[in-house]
Amino acid sequence: MHIRPAHMNDAPSIWRIIGPTIRAGETYALDRDMTEADALAYWLGGDREAFAAKGSLRRQR
Repeated sequence: MHIRPAHMNDAPSIWRIIGPTIRAGETYALDRDMTEADALAYWLGGDREAFAAKGSLRRQR
């Protein structure tokens, strides 16, 4: 698995994860109705660190 800093081109994948989490309103103190653009701007803002992982989670033997 490769972990690297997230970039705006990762936004669709990030939104698929954080969108439902924000909408549920149970994990983050964020407006449940914030737009996708606002959520991604918050998540990928310059004052934060976000990471993306690529690869398999399968155990190697």
